[in-house]
Amino acid sequence: MDLCDDGWQTNLDAKVVYELIQSHGRTDIYLFYAGLLEDHDIVIQHHIDNESWLASIDVLNRQVRKVLFPIHSNRTADCSYRHSLP
Repeated sequence: MDLCDDGWQTNLDAKVVYELIQSHGRTDIYLFYAGLLEDHDIVIQHHIDNESWLASIDVLNRQVRKVLFPIHSNRTADCSYRHSLP
């Protein structure tokens, strides 16, 4: 199976692939795979969990589906503001 073919997404169960990648501790590949699937929610949640506020805002700005923006923007802005306080 060639991952460059258009049919690879239908041949792989995303949940199983995510679990497999996470079980090996490969965060870089986990985020790369989420990017291939355009699963912005996974990437944004990862950055929020790691308190990478600018990275999460960057992903929010780059996404095509603006549905996730209201879900994550309030939490990201609130955490970023609290983090910047002395």
